[in-house]
Amino acid sequence: MHDLEMKKLALGAQAAEAELSYYDAIGEKARKSISNVRGEIEKLRGDLVYETKVSNNRKEYEELAKMASSREPSRVTKRKLEVVRSEMDDIRTENNKVQKKLDVKGKQFHLLMQSIADLKNGLEEDKLRERVS
Repeated sequence: MHDLEMKKLALGAQAAEAELSYYDAIGEKARKSISNVRGEIEKLRGDLVYETKVSNNRKEYEELAKMASSREPSRVTKRKLEVVRSEMDDIRTENNKVQKKLDVKGKQFHLLMQSIADLKNGLEEDKLRERVS
């Protein structure tokens, strides 16, 4: 009976070791699986960040496209800009002409004032001579 009990205990020990080995293998598989899943989660997080950026860029592009389509074409705007620049050049040219005329008129006015002052001085000299004589 003792031998039978010993064999029974030996078989129980072998079964326990086999079960322990089996659970260790399952545990190792679970750890590898967890590690793989964590890696996959990190990859998916990176993909999510990338896709979010792409989505935001698409939205921004669509908004810019809406703005661009609601405005005049650039060739029309450039044409208008050229017209405005031409008008500005014409105004500058006209302003320069007017400024030159104004300068001439200013010099003429100064000459007139000088002549009036000379005439006034001449008249005063004539009155002074008449008094002296």
